[in-house]
Amino acid sequence: MRPGDLVRLKVDEEPRNGREIGTVLHLDAYITSLGMEPMVEVLWNTGKPGWILATRVELIESCNE
Repeated sequence: MRPGDLVRLKVDEEPRNGREIGTVLHLDAYITSLGMEPMVEVLWNTGKPGWILATRVELIESCNE
């Protein structure tokens, strides 16, 4: 996954605030005492950006395809 990729929530995830599909803006990580969780900033179909755990989304289309 990289900036520009099109992603959507995985099937088993419940959409919040109408956010279901979007474009990856930035990649980062959330660091806890238990380790590191990859995070993705997404420009959602609602027109608003937001952060989500990378494990909660799946790639629809790569920006290089």
